[in-house]
Amino acid sequence: MSFKRLLLIFLILFFAHSGRTFVENDSTKYVRDSLLAEEYYAKAKYYSNKVGNYDSSLFYYNSAALIFEKLDIVENKLNCYINIGFDYYLLGELEKSKNLANRIITESISKFGPDSSTESDACRILGNIYSDIGHYSKALDMFQRAFKIDKLYEDQFPYYPSFGLTGIGTVYRSMGEYNQALSYFKQSLLIRSDHLKPEHRAILTNYGNLANVYSDLFLWDDALNNFFRVLKIIKTLGSKSHPHLAKTYNGIGLVYLRKNNYRLALDYFIKARQVLEINANDKHSLKDVFENIGEVYFWKKEHQRALSFYGEALTTSRQIFGLKNRYHSTIYNMVALIHQKRNDLDSALFYLNQSITNNQNDFISELVIAQKNYFDSHELLRTLDYRSSVLRDKYYQSNDSKYLHRALEDYQRADTLIVQMRQDIKTHGDKVRLNEQATPVYEKAIEQCYDLFQKTEDPKYLSLAFHFSESNRVNLLHGAIAESSAKRFSGIPEELLETEDSLRIELSYYESKLGDFQEKQDSSKITEYESKVFDLKRSYEALVEQFEKDYPQYHALKYRNDRKSIEAIQTYLSNDQHMLEYFVGDSSIFVFSISGEDFKLHKLKKPTDFDQQIDQLNQAITGKDHTLYKEKAFQLYQLILAPVTDHIRSKKITLLPDGPLWKLNFDLLLTGQSDSDDHRKSPYVLREYAISYAYSAQLLLSESERATYSKPKHEVLAFSFQEGDNHEFENHVALNTLRDVDTEDLPGSRAEIWSISQIFDGDYYYGAQAAEEKFKSLADGYRILHLALHGEVNESHPMNSRLFFTRDSSAVEDGYLHAYELYNMNLNADLAVLSACNTAQGQLVSGEGIMSLGRAFMYAGCKSLLTTQWEVSDATTPDIMKYFYHNLKEGYSKSEALQQAKLQYLSEADNLSSHPFYWGSFAILGDDTAIEVEDYHYWWIVAISLVLLAGLSIIYFKSKKKLIA
Repeated sequence: MSFKRLLLIFLILFFAHSGRTFVENDSTKYVRDSLLAEEYYAKAKYYSNKVGNYDSSLFYYNSAALIFEKLDIVENKLNCYINIGFDYYLLGELEKSKNLANRIITESISKFGPDSSTESDACRILGNIYSDIGHYSKALDMFQRAFKIDKLYEDQFPYYPSFGLTGIGTVYRSMGEYNQALSYFKQSLLIRSDHLKPEHRAILTNYGNLANVYSDLFLWDDALNNFFRVLKIIKTLGSKSHPHLAKTYNGIGLVYLRKNNYRLALDYFIKARQVLEINANDKHSLKDVFENIGEVYFWKKEHQRALSFYGEALTTSRQIFGLKNRYHSTIYNMVALIHQKRNDLDSALFYLNQSITNNQNDFISELVIAQKNYFDSHELLRTLDYRSSVLRDKYYQSNDSKYLHRALEDYQRADTLIVQMRQDIKTHGDKVRLNEQATPVYEKAIEQCYDLFQKTEDPKYLSLAFHFSESNRVNLLHGAIAESSAKRFSGIPEELLETEDSLRIELSYYESKLGDFQEKQDSSKITEYESKVFDLKRSYEALVEQFEKDYPQYHALKYRNDRKSIEAIQTYLSNDQHMLEYFVGDSSIFVFSISGEDFKLHKLKKPTDFDQQIDQLNQAITGKDHTLYKEKAFQLYQLILAPVTDHIRSKKITLLPDGPLWKLNFDLLLTGQSDSDDHRKSPYVLREYAISYAYSAQLLLSESERATYSKPKHEVLAFSFQEGDNHEFENHVALNTLRDVDTEDLPGSRAEIWSISQIFDGDYYYGAQAAEEKFKSLADGYRILHLALHGEVNESHPMNSRLFFTRDSSAVEDGYLHAYELYNMNLNADLAVLSACNTAQGQLVSGEGIMSLGRAFMYAGCKSLLTTQWEVSDATTPDIMKYFYHNLKEGYSKSEALQQAKLQYLSEADNLSSHPFYWGSFAILGDDTAIEVEDYHYWWIVAISLVLLAGLSIIYFKSKKKLIA
């Protein structure tokens, strides 16, 4: 009980029991009314927070507010109004809640000035309302305003800022940015855990929010752990109608629904509904329960029961949000799917159109994606995808091609929407999730174009199909490179760029360390570093927002849409070059075959075990199972390459893989069956074509057009690895000595760079000189970077993949060059040769390819790479590299130089060392043009000749002078 309340009670008792006759005057009446108002306020809090009976809480809050207003206790009155506003919100009375919140802000500023805690509370009410109706930018503004105000009172009320953080996280979750939401929820919980009891409603809210976002991210165990933690706390409180109980049962049911356990899902949804029969005011939860039960019956194919529950969900949703609201869109989408399943396509189209109408922020005009007149982008993307599917079915039903054209228009809208979503989403994880959602949409869009081309033979559909394929490729890498370029050429002051650079480097470091602690499961360090990463990200995002606002050229360059046309690609391709771009879908593989004169689209059937076939081939190579290798190498050749070779006239192919094809070295496929066990005689694709790889046509052409910001002055910068004091170049390295982290010393790496030094001028570092800090200080001044080192891949945390330099205990650097460090470097090389293990390996990301060390070098500014698909031998690699550099010197393109190097190696190797494992790991990625080599020996001869000529001229003129004299 507060001191103020105790004092008021004492005064009443004093007057009541004194010897004088008690006459109620103004002061005693004030005391009595104040106590009564506080009693009403306490009852209201109980009904709202503990029971969830909002009708009762509203009665008591209003009663208390009337008394406080009469007594002119403005702060207490406004606190009542704040709680009334929150209860109106929970009851779905959004307009009442919004009007009251605005009234509170006006009165609060009038009485107390700006930035009062009451103003902060009102901003949070408005933030919740704007989030629910889909005005996310306004919602974020309100929650950020509340957070800034709460930070002013942090010393007195240290947990206040957590409310703003929770609100911001809720908005990001509504926007589908789940990783961003997760970071805010974690930070909010960190603050609250230090200052509030575990059973506090705010703590329960945090656990529930974490559970929901873990469920969104398909992290089922984490979701269930947090939901059951909430249940355990509620159980200790002994409440059967706690406001969080129905939400928690509903959340648990949703996890089991996503895991396809329909029985358990239904059990928990029913439990939630039973709680809501007691706590009938929680209409938000009731809507969710009806909707989720409807989905259970949808997947159980009990469509009539599903429609019944979706009808209940829609009725409840309308009671909360009115006739039109973005929340209705999800329900309409599911109802449309049921009608599509029933082949009632007209009804399906009607409900999908209703979904779009409810997702528009004006509800009236036509949907225009470019104007962003929509609320929920993720739900709209689903709607457009569903509607395209129904329109295709209408075509098959009616044979009217107008439905195919309408479906294609929806895919074009979806493409525009995806581009906008990529620009808006902030975190890497959420961008990756968008890729996963977008890839199936692009597959169906390409299929649609293919069908229309087959029907009309109009080449515009092939061009559009290629556009969709390119739109699905390496958007993260291309966006990162575009942003890096935008910073250099948009007039941002140097001091701001230095601040950005410093923040980015620090953020990368802490993210890397966080990954280390997550692998070690060090919970205290995880919490500490998550908090640090959170703060750094907020600072970095604020700086980038400043760039976009204050420097329009930065925004224009960063988001410039420069998709390359087929004509531009055909112009880029030389006469002896062919491009094959693959799109791997769920059931089909599309191959775009492009030459200078021709363009075709092939549709191949994808086997159900396609991924496994590629894995089996790689396992056969690394496990040296020659029988399995011959079987799988020929099988995959027939599947993905043979059907398109009739149209290939050149001997050079640029391959743009997709999905699991990134794990495949195409030149190891076999063009025919062979009974021989002699690896040197196998019919490798290598013998037919020089192959290079590229992330996307757009990136390949952009890199070829990119002007280097300073031309490298030197030819080759090379490093070898050494452990200990052994400086020898051993001639007999064991064949099975691999450049992985288990091998202590790499004598072959020293022999390798010595042999290259006999071919190319440059700087070559051995022993203690081959240090990480020297590489970092010199790397931007060379055209070719050659790293003959150990390599280590970290698939869980790709940014922690690393190369091992020679370690020196006295050095500033630790000797490990991590991927995250490369992302903070500016390289300028035409070629980086990563002569280490697994430099093309890493985490496979939908639409992006493999998050490898090689990718980090490409981002840092290298135009092309020579990378490795598996461990490489320290014995055989030096020979291949020697041949490769000799061929480069002769003027071959990079892919031809590597092709000939492999063939030269095979011609000299014995049968054991000619196994593909020992030479087949290497591949060229990126720009394939030849390296223009400066012939320094020629220039020395020219210089000496000029000196001699000058000397002879001097002698001649001197002798002539004497004759004249």
